[in-house]
Amino acid sequence: MIEFDWLLVAALSCIALAGVTRGIVGFGAGMIIVTSLAIIYDPITGVIMLALLDIPSAIQLGPSIYRHTKWKIIFTLLLSALPSIPLGVWVLSVSEPELMRRLISLFVLAFAILNATGWQIRKTPNMVTNLFVGGLSGFLTGVAALGGPPIILYFLSLQYPKEVFRSSTLTFLILSSYFALIFYFGNDLITLRHFYVFLLATPIYLISMWFGTSIFKKVSETKFRHIAIYTIMIIALVGIFK
Repeated sequence: MIEFDWLLVAALSCIALAGVTRGIVGFGAGMIIVTSLAIIYDPITGVIMLALLDIPSAIQLGPSIYRHTKWKIIFTLLLSALPSIPLGVWVLSVSEPELMRRLISLFVLAFAILNATGWQIRKTPNMVTNLFVGGLSGFLTGVAALGGPPIILYFLSLQYPKEVFRSSTLTFLILSSYFALIFYFGNDLITLRHFYVFLLATPIYLISMWFGTSIFKKVSETKFRHIAIYTIMIIALVGIFK
């Protein structure tokens, strides 16, 4: 008799929720995947799964996002992020799982609260700001595959139109995840179990993203953003106190 894997069902359900969220608002998927899978499995599994799922998502979303991307600032941020990605990967590889899960959850909760209150970076964009934001995002990408929050707050402060904001955020997250994967492989963090879950999760994630993208212009983005933020807060709280 085949034993039913409730952990796998829970993980795939969270990945589906993340896909819909990414399709509609362009962010939040990483926080849902990393935090929930850190609770279900372990922090490294959550980080690896997000990085792997960014590969098929890039192919699916490509034409719809790249034409709205602010490529000049993306390249500047990526160049400043690259040196700090391997540092973050090293920290992930040597950290104690329970401590890392709680730290990731605390970080996600803090970002969700900042986003819910409408807090923004007030500093005028310049090269120093770009280097700081890119470097911080690169480190967070390496340690938790969560390089999005600094970029999101930065782009919100630039007051981009919603399609430019969504596209530029997704482009940066996808490209930075590619670089992070190289270092995850180099540090032997990726296992056969990760590939097994990845193969099962890919069609679910892509269909969920397609569903979210298809209703992007039909739903209230503000209302869904609030729902996504509160969902992220609940998952983060579970991760902290589990």
